Amino acid sequence: VIAIKRRGFQTALSSALFTVIVLGILVMVNYIGGRHEVVRFDLSQGKQFSLSPQTVKILKDLNQKVTITAFISDEAMNAEKLRRRLEDYRRKSSQLEVNIYDTKTAIDKARDYGVRFDGTVFVEAGKEGAKRKEEIQGGGEEQLTSAILAVTTGEKTRVCFLTGHGEAGFTPGATPDKVSYSMLKSVLDNQQYKVDTLSIITQAKPAIPDDCKLLVIAGAKVAPTAAEMGAIKRYLDQGGNL
Repeated sequence: VIAIKRRGFQTALSSALFTVIVLGILVMVNYIGGRHEVVRFDLSQGKQFSLSPQTVKILKDLNQKVTITAFISDEAMNAEKLRRRLEDYRRKSSQLEVNIYDTKTAIDKARDYGVRFDGTVFVEAGKEGAKRKEEIQGGGEEQLTSAILAVTTGEKTRVCFLTGHGEAGFTPGATPDKVSYSMLKSVLDNQQYKVDTLSIITQAKPAIPDDCKLLVIAGAKVAPTAAEMGAIKRYLDQGGNL
């Protein structure tokens, strides 16, 4: 009985530690995003229905056509709030076109876009053949504005997960301990971060890429090599984030 209780406690502890790690990474990437031109917002109660000054400036500075296509039925979560938010975006820029369809009735349109979930929003910009498109779920202000930046500038904040030392990956069940960061990757992808794995262990001269804004070492089973540690130190000395 004691052994069973101990295993139960260890499982609960592991789950709690995993949650803390995930929350820590989310907090960190949002902090890094704020330092690297990804928008941060005032979510206080008094401003919950108004767009932030950062979003308003980005919308007013748009110099190309951006189209937002949303599929929202009355049953979608926060449907009316999302519709109001999209109308607020529309009013702030003549360069922004917003089209809202009922997911339940605009079946052909939803099929053309490959809609999988009610409340899906697509943000597009660019000419045919060179068009950029971002798909987001939920339609929060940070998501929408970050998606607009992504399709108009082609840039996203890049988060790199180091590999080569037994770290957990993004594929469920791929490691012996079954730990996976697939859900975390989905969350970061949906918040318009570019999430990659990074292996430098076999490089003749290991180096962390300059466009990597945050390096994550998650659950490594063995320590990085001395050469890798040197690369990580240089990266941090040059303003990188770990």
